[in-house]
Amino acid sequence: MLDYKEFKEIIINEVKAIIGEETKVEFKTVHKINQVSYEGMMVSSRRRGVFPTIPMEPCFVAYQNGHVSLDQVIQMVRTRLLVQEHELSDFIRDVQTGNNIKERIFMRVINYEKNKEWLADYPHRRRLDLAITYYLGTDDRGTSLYAANISYKLMQAMGLTEEELYRLAYENSTTKQPPVIKKIKDTFPEILWDMASEMLGDNSAVSEADDLMYVLTNPKKKLGAVCMFYEGVFEELAESLQDDLFILPSSTHEVIIVPCEGLEAEKLQEIVKEVNRTSVEADEVLGESVYIYRRNKKTVEINLEALR
Repeated sequence: MLDYKEFKEIIINEVKAIIGEETKVEFKTVHKINQVSYEGMMVSSRRRGVFPTIPMEPCFVAYQNGHVSLDQVIQMVRTRLLVQEHELSDFIRDVQTGNNIKERIFMRVINYEKNKEWLADYPHRRRLDLAITYYLGTDDRGTSLYAANISYKLMQAMGLTEEELYRLAYENSTTKQPPVIKKIKDTFPEILWDMASEMLGDNSAVSEADDLMYVLTNPKKKLGAVCMFYEGVFEELAESLQDDLFILPSSTHEVIIVPCEGLEAEKLQEIVKEVNRTSVEADEVLGESVYIYRRNKKTVEINLEALR
């Protein structure tokens, strides 16, 4: 089996074969949310521009553990480079020139306490025990979503205040990344569907779980948990179910919604913790709180009963 240095050398040669010999390949530590970091590969070419960072260290760990072969890693790198070049040409040009830049400002939500240090460099606003942050992203035409976090330095370079940043991000997000609420069986892979079904325990409603459990995200299913802060997003569902709604932070990409009747908040919180521990990537964990949408007040709150 290759060691890490040999592994990277092979990947570098493959990248140069794909992009060209003039390609520049660098490796540096990438700091993500929730205090997650890894070594990433940055590829740039004078003729073809800059490519988004590829997580090289996680790829090597997967190879080392036998989860993927070297050929599979190479194919993944090839696919990402070619797809990114096709989908990101307009995005990179706009970022470099500043053209249409305000149309690319979106928002996401992350856990506040887990990211206090990181948030010192990034404009944000508190929502419950979470924080809304901002990023420059691709529009809705591509198959993927690529994001560049907006720091205070970048915000100032764009001549914006945090209030203006939020207004633009909210408008773009609600318009180009509208909320999507679907039954959980139509959205989740089977393993998460089985885990989520545990919320209903031995209740006879288990057989009708597909009518009781929903997922809220956006059309790309990327960074869609922020939809829980879109105005009016829960109102129609709560009225149709004639009940308040528990909101469970499945990940930064989505939240799970269930009607409150017959469910215990404390049990739901234990399930959230278990899903975070076993089924969610560390940098995608949103938190462990259980939230509740109050139908009569039309507000989202932290459910304090789950914290007792």
